[in-house]
Amino acid sequence: MAISYNNIGNFHKDQSNYEKALGYFGKSLKIGYDLGDKKVMADSYSNFGTIYNIQGNYEKALEFYLKSLFIRKKLANKKGMADSFSNIGTIYHSQGNYEKAMEYYSKSLEISEKIGDKYGIGDSYNNIGLISNEQGNYEKALDYLIKSKNIMQEINTIANLDETSKSLSEVYKKLGKYKQALEMHELYMETKDSLAKIDA
Repeated sequence: MAISYNNIGNFHKDQSNYEKALGYFGKSLKIGYDLGDKKVMADSYSNFGTIYNIQGNYEKALEFYLKSLFIRKKLANKKGMADSFSNIGTIYHSQGNYEKAMEYYSKSLEISEKIGDKYGIGDSYNNIGLISNEQGNYEKALDYLIKSKNIMQEINTIANLDETSKSLSEVYKKLGKYKQALEMHELYMETKDSLAKIDA
């Protein structure tokens, strides 16, 4: 029941029905608490954090992401910890605190590499590349974004590939590499169209 409530909450989240999503996450959290199921509690806290992050309530989002991380550390849930570190990095990134964001993205990358989670590695590369681009460190951004693109293509997923290819196009353009910029822009449009068909 707790897992189902979380799944239903995520469905409402994807439809931008955030109040309903929070309601279902709350039901899941209560069951997890009553049963003493730490994993369910950690997942519910993380889902709460995601909603508040989307809504721009970064302080509240960080609060719940940290609660989730605390439990995942207790459980030695490496995959969960990597996800939490990435989520926390996203909050600091949104707040413009690049130093803290890079710290948490790097922690997520380190764990993902240790457990061989290629999606997690690709996601971390993407996040580090985005910050490097925003900081004007284009060569570093290019290195990490290319690594991210290659991994996403290797594991045959288009998740985040639109964001990565768009950023790559911007970086190539800033470096005066217009042919590569055009190629990445075309990849961005293709990925964006594919994602739109999935959502339709």
